[in-house]
Amino acid sequence: MNKKNIIENNNVDIKKTNEPQSEIEITFVEDPLFRFFKKWQNVIFWGLVVIIACYFGYNKYSDIRINEQKSDADLFEEFRPIYANIITLSKDIKQKELEIQKDTNEKKDTKGKEKDLNELKERLTKSLSEAQSRIKPLATSKYYSTISKLYSALLKKNTGDQKGFEEDINKIDFNNYKNESNEQSRFYKELASIIIAKAYLDDETKISNAKELLTNLIKDGKYFNVVAFNTLSIIAKGEEEEELKKLKEELLSKAPEQSELLKN
Repeated sequence: MNKKNIIENNNVDIKKTNEPQSEIEITFVEDPLFRFFKKWQNVIFWGLVVIIACYFGYNKYSDIRINEQKSDADLFEEFRPIYANIITLSKDIKQKELEIQKDTNEKKDTKGKEKDLNELKERLTKSLSEAQSRIKPLATSKYYSTISKLYSALLKKNTGDQKGFEEDINKIDFNNYKNESNEQSRFYKELASIIIAKAYLDDETKISNAKELLTNLIKDGKYFNVVAFNTLSIIAKGEEEEELKKLKEELLSKAPEQSELLKN
């Protein structure tokens, strides 16, 4: 075999080895989609890696947010019975002080009642400390920030710190509930508004503020409009009663199913 034949045979062998040997190989060579994937396979691979990483990252973030919400909810649930106990203790202390004052006026021995009073005050101090430890972390919570600030103010009111109560109340964005898109946040803002209104009712200088809050809740409230109406109906007098009838008609036009819950 001469040199020319050897070269020609080698060329034939090379061509044969480069030619597709199966339908799959033919597809890889001829199909433009497969050629595209082959060309950009590294970019596609890392793109998929990024997408998968984002997916798992988002799921992890969602889990963290859910856990945070659950933690905040647990703190608030722990706070509520403590706060209820504070209200009861505050009333018991006032009652005990009245009894001691009466016994003192009647020249009776008050040692036993004074001992009971000191025990009540100690329990109140402990409950206030427990309440603060649970409500303070909620000040930065997305859903509980408004209600935590409200209860912090009410705790000051229960300790006789009226100035501190007023200062804290003025920091709460409780009137902006009708522009709140998140339903849970709106609920707590309305709750803050009704609680503040009732707190104002205890102060004769704040009655007009209380009536204004209640009227706005009747008109714009979604969760506490009926409570606001029933509260306002107790204190309405004269011309206010006529205005109350108009508010009732307006409320019933929006929520006729609540007619049985309305007073008057």
